[in-house]
Amino acid sequence: LVVTDLGQAALASGDLTGAKAALEEAQAALAAIGDTWISGFGLLYLGDLERAAGRPETAAAAFAEALAPRPGGRDHSQAVQGIEGMAGAAAALGHYEQAATLFSAAETARASLGLPPLPTHKARVAADMAATRKRLSAEAFAEALARGRALSLAQAVELALRPLAPPQ
Repeated sequence: LVVTDLGQAALASGDLTGAKAALEEAQAALAAIGDTWISGFGLLYLGDLERAAGRPETAAAAFAEALAPRPGGRDHSQAVQGIEGMAGAAAALGHYEQAATLFSAAETARASLGLPPLPTHKARVAADMAATRKRLSAEAFAEALARGRALSLAQAVELALRPLAPPQ
């Protein structure tokens, strides 16, 4: 757990090399002891790292792995973070309608579960959402947000795990 937190701290400070080393070390140690819960957070941080490094495809793969069913499951916080991460990756890859739907679903889940936005993610999520809004018509953006608000957390995870449709 501590090494995972060190990786997250390094990522938050912009030390991508240190973050990658710490997160990979943590994931190896967690795999060695059979952990499936803390490693989910590690996968989320690896996805964040890949986004920060400009590799949205690799980020999407990490977020999908974090969201995939696994022994021990995941908590609601992991699910919401994974959905937000996948939304950002979708936006970076030009899948704006899916991004808006996922952002809306994550925001709705955060509100219903009482999960505040992570301080380290607020600016990135806001920037991704603004970029998404600029790429869609007002009608398409509103429809995507409405689709996201109508999804349960399980449905949002399912959507996040679907292969991305061709970009708009």
